Amino acid sequence: MDATHDFRNVIDCESDNLNAWVSGTGNNIGLTNHEIGHIVEDASKDVYGSAAFGIWDDSKWMEIYQYDLYLKLNRNDDTLR
Repeated sequence: MDATHDFRNVIDCESDNLNAWVSGTGNNIGLTNHEIGHIVEDASKDVYGSAAFGIWDDSKWMEIYQYDLYLKLNRNDDTLR
C-alpha cells in the first residue's frame, strides 16, 4: 500500500547462519515471523497502518501474533520460547 517498495510487502532479515532457511530455529524464525507480523498488523483487510501501534509499540502485539502462529503450526518449542 506504499510506493517505497512498488506497492509490495517486503521484509529484510539477515542471519549469520547460512542454513537459516533450512533449520528455521530460534531467532532465525522469530525475526522473520516478527517482520511478517508487521505486514499483518500494518497492511491487512485494505487498511494501511496500525491504529494500536502507539499502544503496543513494536513488541507486545507481535508476541501474541507469534504465539498464535507457532501454536497453529504445532511448533510447541517455539510457542514456549
